[in-house]
Formats: sequence, C-alpha cells, structure tokens
Amino acid sequence: MRRDEILSILSLHRKELRKFGVTSIGVIGSAARDELEPYEDLELIVDFDPDEHVGLSGFVRLERHLCQLFDRTVVLGMPDALKKWNRQSWLEDAVYAE
Repeated sequence: MRRDEILSILSLHRKELRKFGVTSIGVIGSAARDELEPYEDLELIVDFDPDEHVGLSGFVRLERHLCQLFDRTVVLGMPDALKKWNRQSWLEDAVYAE
C-alpha cells in the first residue's frame, strides 16, 4: 500500500476519526518512507484532543477500527509515548493526513 493511498484513506475518514477524539493522524516508519511491504504492520502516529479523555479502551477501539479499515495490522503510537532515543527521527519522518 502506497503512502498517498494511506493518507487519502485517513483524510476521507477524518470525521469518523474525530469521533474517536483524534485531532491529527499520520504515517511513520516504512509507510512514511513509502516503503511499506504487504507483510509489514502499518505504523501510525496519533494525537488526541486532551478534552476527550480517550483512555486505553478508546485507544484500543481506534486501533481495531483502523485495522479493519486498512485490512492489516495497525500499530498506533502517540508522540509522547515514543522512546526518547528515536522520538525525534520518528517525528521528523512523520507524514500527517490533511
């Protein structure tokens, strides 16, 4: 799956994702480099509206929803949860949906 296709799908489902409390979402890792292989997990980075208090159950529901949407394993990350040693490079490589 190409990066542009992933970003297009995320953009098309923006209103739906907002119901999960999502304020921004983008691709990281191999998907951001447009090198995602069919056997790889799709890695996404997500920001939530702090007023929504999404919690773990909301996070898991969103991850499951995205797995169904893309018909593949999706791994969600949040900027603050990325390991310090590679956080900056992940964030620099991230490509966000509009």
